Amino acid sequence: TMTQKSSSPSVSGDVALEPSPTTCRHTNRPSTFLVTDFEATCMQDNTFFDQEIIEFPIHILRQDENQINKKESFHSFVKPTTHPHLSDFCTQLTGITQKQVDAAPTLEVVLNNVHNWLLK
Repeated sequence: TMTQKSSSPSVSGDVALEPSPTTCRHTNRPSTFLVTDFEATCMQDNTFFDQEIIEFPIHILRQDENQINKKESFHSFVKPTTHPHLSDFCTQLTGITQKQVDAAPTLEVVLNNVHNWLLK
């Protein structure tokens, strides 16, 4: 156990620093990475509105030696519910069509699907 003088105004004296169960106990670099590239609803005139995710991809990459290889991927379009109609600008920018998002599950369902996929 290490101790450290507290710099917090609400705590005085020594504070015990116990390693937490989530503390990384090794110095090796991570070898597995999750990469995402979400697409969201958008407007050309920068009108402020709540954006919604309309594409949810995840790629699992693993570094072996000096190479990075794609191991698995998850992809789903997402049906927007607050602003269900995509602007022409959004379709042109992302390449995602109204037909694709209309046929897609909602974000809640996609998040559940991602959770189940990650547990595999």
